[in-house]
Amino acid sequence: MAFYVRRYLDEVVARPAVMMDATVRQLIFTLLPSGRCTSELVSRHLGIDRRTLTRRLAARGATFSDILAAVRVELVQRHIKVEGRSLAETAQLLGFSGLPAFSRWFTTNFGMSASHWRAEDSGRGHKP
Repeated sequence: MAFYVRRYLDEVVARPAVMMDATVRQLIFTLLPSGRCTSELVSRHLGIDRRTLTRRLAARGATFSDILAAVRVELVQRHIKVEGRSLAETAQLLGFSGLPAFSRWFTTNFGMSASHWRAEDSGRGHKP
């Protein structure tokens, strides 16, 4: 995986016009399953200071936390509803330390448990 991250970063450096928020989003997608996706690590991969990353994202009207949350919401929908992954596997792929942390995050963001959300959707016979 390190090879692909490095190759991606080399491409980003070669194209300085790439939007910072889109670049950070791609890095989050790449690093999230490792469980070590932090603004510090992303900024190191970009070769900049964490505060510089924060300033550049702010200039685009974004924050690291907001991008991370949006990526997690997108991935949870894909992993649970479309791919039918287990909640434990989904928690790991989204970078959570375990199922309890994932469950708290899910309930906060969706207003119900992940298993209830999955059951509610399957009852409608609808997949996004």
